[in-house]
Amino acid sequence: MPNRRNLTGDGPEAQLHRAVVTLLAARLPVESLVHHSPNEGLHHVSFRQKLAAFGMKAGWPDLEILCRGQLYFLELKAPKGTVTAIQRRIHTRIREAGFPVTIIRTLTECEAWLTTVLHGHPDARQGESDSHAATQNSTGR
Repeated sequence: MPNRRNLTGDGPEAQLHRAVVTLLAARLPVESLVHHSPNEGLHHVSFRQKLAAFGMKAGWPDLEILCRGQLYFLELKAPKGTVTAIQRRIHTRIREAGFPVTIIRTLTECEAWLTTVLHGHPDARQGESDSHAATQNSTGR
């Protein structure tokens, strides 16, 4: 069952989401775009069906970032939050289409991810499933 407090309240994921958006606004180049599709939370079945008819995909990552000709997806999770099965499936499909999806659990992880994006490190474009994995891969290559 989705948690109404994810973004509608002041839970850890909502706090992280706001902090990440603020960080991205401050550090990304001015021509970059950050977008959030509000498809989380509880909605009446008919409303969710309408959204699906308009192209909304359940499990879609929280943020889409367009920066320097690249498209990145961030899934924001509270430190103890879990990625759902439907999120894992959609993340796989996005990666198969050639775009990275990174799971961010802390503002520090987002800062590290952003540094790789701004400095052109290849791991930022390879679609690492978790920011910890991206950090480990970048030090091991």
